[in-house]
Amino acid sequence: MFLIDFEYDGRMLSDFGFMICNITTDSGVETVSAGSNITWNTVTSNTTSKRRISSTQYDEVFSTTFEICKTLCDRSDNDTNYIQEQELREITMWLNRKKYLRFTPVFDDYEYSNIHYYGSFNIQFIKYGGRIIGLSLTLTTDAPFGYGEIEEYEFETTTSNNSFSIFDLSDEEGKLYLNAEIIPKQNGNLTIKNIYTNENYTIINNCISGEIITLDGENKIITSDKQNNVHKRIYNDFNYKWLYISNVDSFEAENVFTTSLPCKIKITYEPIRKFGVV
Repeated sequence: MFLIDFEYDGRMLSDFGFMICNITTDSGVETVSAGSNITWNTVTSNTTSKRRISSTQYDEVFSTTFEICKTLCDRSDNDTNYIQEQELREITMWLNRKKYLRFTPVFDDYEYSNIHYYGSFNIQFIKYGGRIIGLSLTLTTDAPFGYGEIEEYEFETTTSNNSFSIFDLSDEEGKLYLNAEIIPKQNGNLTIKNIYTNENYTIINNCISGEIITLDGENKIITSDKQNNVHKRIYNDFNYKWLYISNVDSFEAENVFTTSLPCKIKITYEPIRKFGVV
């Protein structure tokens, strides 16, 4: 499995006439980081020599470096092997930007095609004979891991069936916060419970039939299309317990939710993927 191309902010490397290569090293043997390097903070006691974990955290975001060069080389014209000024300006403007954008690697066997990252590039020139023959790209992402494609669920609960299930497809153990659009079908106080975790019930009081309530679990923002008129106190009516799924004791755990009011609910999330690029 080798990296042969990538998409960044909706455009392919190959669209620029470039390809992945190994200019400075080409032994054929490599070690690829999967990211997600954990730091363990430990303590000891007076009664044992064993160390116990006191806390853990990810100290670094995922980062990787690889090289690119021009694809269409005309051996009869050496100038085409070098990166020209216009080409350099275009690809630098595309990759070297002050924001995190979606990066999707493409491998020769097209495995893992659903994994993506959010990051930006630093660029170094690779020169030969005083001219630029390639670029060394260092991708720095916004997290210690990548993501799978967005999982999307839509449900409509009724008075006779007020439950629905969401599967946690993340490679990371623990909580994963959800984005949700909730449309109550009657007035009242809404409570959403996750039976799998059985804690931190999400409560929104004074819901209005037909209003569209949006929960942004990643950025911790709640909004309503009625907040400027009939539901002005939605910020006070919410208990700020955000919806999340969990997989603490099983792989791809089923999280069963119940609602106290009949609702239409749309939920999305990006599952975490722990996988390297090159």
